[in-house]
Amino acid sequence: MLEHDVLVIGAGLAGMRAAIAARDEGANAAIISKVHPVRSHSS
Repeated sequence: MLEHDVLVIGAGLAGMRAAIAARDEGANAAIISKVHPVRSHSS
């Protein structure tokens, strides 16, 4: 089982930015997305 401090749902621009911000604050962040991050719906 994996343990994380922050779980971000969605790998679009906002989700990626949220995960980066969490890591910058020292949290162990994970991202869950229904599509591959390279194919997110952000433009």
